[in-house]
Amino acid sequence: MRYVEILITSGDEYFRQNTLESIPLAIQQYVEASHVKAYAQLDASLNDFSNAAFDMELDFPFFSDPAARGASIGSSYTFSMTGILKTTYFCVPLNPRLTDLRNLIDDRLYKIRNCQDINGTSRSLALWVPSLDPGLLVRAAAKGISPTELLNDTVGPMPNYRFVYLLHKAFEMAAELKSLGAMFLSVREKKGGEALQNLRARQDRDLQGFTAELRELAKQEAGKQIAALEETRKGQVSRLQNYLALASETGKKLRMTSNEKLEMEMAHKATLLNQKASFLDLGQIQLLGVGVMIGSPIKSISEALAIVASVMRQQAQMCADDSFQASRKPA
Repeated sequence: MRYVEILITSGDEYFRQNTLESIPLAIQQYVEASHVKAYAQLDASLNDFSNAAFDMELDFPFFSDPAARGASIGSSYTFSMTGILKTTYFCVPLNPRLTDLRNLIDDRLYKIRNCQDINGTSRSLALWVPSLDPGLLVRAAAKGISPTELLNDTVGPMPNYRFVYLLHKAFEMAAELKSLGAMFLSVREKKGGEALQNLRARQDRDLQGFTAELRELAKQEAGKQIAALEETRKGQVSRLQNYLALASETGKKLRMTSNEKLEMEMAHKATLLNQKASFLDLGQIQLLGVGVMIGSPIKSISEALAIVASVMRQQAQMCADDSFQASRKPA
């Protein structure tokens, strides 16, 4: 296995040069590695337990012709074929590293046969290698670099000493990308906050607009109610004018009917008579501010006054009845 890995590594070194002169050398290394590794077609005869299946011939009479089964065997019967039976024999278990090496060899040969480089990128090689640049050699010599080192750097693989430098650069780029991501998130958050504030302002504005529309509708409804009340008042005024026209009253002020006036006069007259009658009931002759009981003549006078008061009460009751009847009469 180690020898196969060395051959593959050598082929990769030629393959990375990516020239028409180095590609055949890489193919030679890969083919040699595949021969050492053995062919992959042998793995098809192995099962999951790494047992190889082999065909073994069975000697007569362990084989019977299917056409002659169940029939009597005569002297003219001949066996024209031999029996074949598959059996398994234990083999070496499968090694995953060998499988990976075989897949790697197949991958390298596939890329070479399909005009691809070692990274799988399609390319078209020039028939001849480009000539050397003398100016490059002069500039390299001025910097203290030998032509051998320059040629090794141009056609050889990338040296390992650059890995640390590239790793630091990768860390720097990752940190810068992380900072840019944080800045992007902060900007997005700020933008989202401003968008939320704008949305809230628009919602408040729409709400105020809806409120104004509701107030306007309420104002219109109040105006309609006022108009309806004015129409109702016009109807009442029309009815009043009609009643005034029927009562032959054309003035602006409302006048009482004769019956209403009679009711008020008779009610006032009845009130006065009741007051006079009450004064007569309490009337007594008093001399010098001292109450004095008078004899029979005076008694007769008081009785006469009582009779007069009773008559006045009757008159007041009659006036009240007349006023009540006057209020019930039609206009």
